[in-house]
Amino acid sequence: MPFKIENGVLIKHIYDGVQNIGIPKNVTIIGKDAFRGDSFITSIIIPDGVKEIGNFAFAYCTSLKNLIIPDSVTSVGDRAFIGCLELKSISIPKHLRKIDANHNFYGIFGTQEIIIRNSETPVEKATTKTAEKTPPKKTTKKTTTQKAKPATPPPPAPKPTEPEEVCEKTELEMIFEYFKMSEDKDARIYIQNHLAEFMQFLIDKQNVERITEITEHTDFLTADNIDEFLKYSIQNSENGGSFKIQLILTNYKAKLLNL
Repeated sequence: MPFKIENGVLIKHIYDGVQNIGIPKNVTIIGKDAFRGDSFITSIIIPDGVKEIGNFAFAYCTSLKNLIIPDSVTSVGDRAFIGCLELKSISIPKHLRKIDANHNFYGIFGTQEIIIRNSETPVEKATTKTAEKTPPKKTTKKTTTQKAKPATPPPPAPKPTEPEEVCEKTELEMIFEYFKMSEDKDARIYIQNHLAEFMQFLIDKQNVERITEITEHTDFLTADNIDEFLKYSIQNSENGGSFKIQLILTNYKAKLLNL
């Protein structure tokens, strides 16, 4: 069984390859860290009867896309959904509308909508929003006649404009920004595990500001890995990239080695 449950408290979910999870109906409390770091889960069904969702309960479920919190839930813990970067929609009962988004739902960067449903609405119907069709208004034609006005020339067509460049932050950039604000341990581990990918991305994008932040405000770059990134920045500058990043990393290496 992929759940560790004691006296109605779901203490831990043990990932077994299943991406769509249904929490057992005998659970009344989803405990602290219960699903933390289950990055492959895409959907979770919380049964009506669950009363509490603990701190960090679903933290860093990075593939979770939609979530319905049943009417029975009266308490949502701090940062229960931190790092749920793919979470697009959350449906919550009416009595939870005053929850503190800076704590209960902190760090949900991509959420498109939070649906506050009427407590009388069944949970299964809250997954979609339906729009009522309104009949068109009846109009009556006026029979009065008016003198014809001379046709006016149409306004000149606007000049085509180039589409604005949309700059979307990557998952690693968003987690790094969260780490700067919170120094969260899991965010640190995530960045450290993806540091090579992150640094190469920043060097390719010539993101001098972000690399400066890494050298000045973190200890991610060490004597053991600085040469790897310095070498990559040299190759990048030889292919037309900026020398500024190479200079930043060179100076940081000298600082690490006390030169």
